[in-house]
Amino acid sequence: MSMIRQFANAQLRLWLWAQGIPNVADNAVAAPLNQLYVALHTDDPGETGVQSTLEVAYPGYARVAVPRSAAGFSISDDVASFANDVAFPASTGAGGTAKYFSIGTASSGAGSMWLRGTLTPNIGIASGVTPVVASETTMQLQ
Repeated sequence: MSMIRQFANAQLRLWLWAQGIPNVADNAVAAPLNQLYVALHTDDPGETGVQSTLEVAYPGYARVAVPRSAAGFSISDDVASFANDVAFPASTGAGGTAKYFSIGTASSGAGSMWLRGTLTPNIGIASGVTPVVASETTMQLQ
């Protein structure tokens, strides 16, 4: 079974823009989640993973906050992308290779992972390298 494009688009807007789906889902009024966090991974964290699953660990690494709005994400039909390049802190030492990224709810620790995707090309991390996930990186519900 596949998701209908219109509903997939509505779900992306709910998750990434905090835009409710009338009569189905609303963004929390009292304490809404206003930003999401992008993480880098050395391999696929899998469908059951959390944000810290196979997360890179180079010196200076930290997840990057992205606004949960149109300022953080672009959505067209049922495809989302980052509104801007997502630049991570520069590495101050060796760090391996980032092959995947994820979007989740926590700035550190396990955190709930909402979306994940492949980085093409992979990002080799060495001292002085600033890893960047390009704004052209797309996410599509399947």
